[in-house]
Amino acid sequence: MNIKLLKDEPKIILSKKAYEKMKYYVKYSDKEVGWLGSVTKNESTYIVTDVYLVEQEVNGTTCELSPEGIINLYLEREKSGKPNDIKFWGHSHVNMSTAPSSQDDTQFEEFISNNDFFIRLIMNKNDNINLSLFDKDKNIFVTEMTPVIEGDENEEIKKELAEKVKEKVYEVPNTYFKNNYMPYGDSSYYMNNKNKKKENVKDLAEKLNDEYADWDYDYEGYDNYYMDKINNMENS
Repeated sequence: MNIKLLKDEPKIILSKKAYEKMKYYVKYSDKEVGWLGSVTKNESTYIVTDVYLVEQEVNGTTCELSPEGIINLYLEREKSGKPNDIKFWGHSHVNMSTAPSSQDDTQFEEFISNNDFFIRLIMNKNDNINLSLFDKDKNIFVTEMTPVIEGDENEEIKKELAEKVKEKVYEVPNTYFKNNYMPYGDSSYYMNNKNKKKENVKDLAEKLNDEYADWDYDYEGYDNYYMDKINNMENS
């Protein structure tokens, strides 16, 4: 995230409805396509509630929103008693990088000049997103933001996994294999002689006529198994 003159870290939330519509705009068009969107603002949180296609002319690398199409969108919302909340511009880069072009920057500056805050989003068919925010009141310009997608539980799942799932650590006794096989409890010896230990355990399995002797297994997974075998032999 690249932050300039930042006071409070902003957060942009894409509603599930807006996010799904944008994905389909990009998926079903093999040319660049653009759209506008409604945004509600609460302190440093900006929520993109919905997005709208307008009339436009496009090709493989550019899309030009029709001025008449933009005006019609504003007029339709005004007639329906909807708020003047068009503070979002998004467009597709098809299969290209989502890095903004000079033309994208020029268009963004035009939207900025007519609004107290504005958001730009660029998306491609790989679902990569480039997100920028300008807010005059807060005197901030933020680029390369990561949006929060409504209904996406990935972050909560990652957090829950980190809190609840721990790697099991085994305590290895400081003893020796019978007949001078590998010593346990010496971590440096263990790490430096892993391959040798694997060979010796396989050899031990054969000496014990063990059913697993012919397995091409990873030694580390069978520490406790063979320790039990040895302990039983020593105690018999």
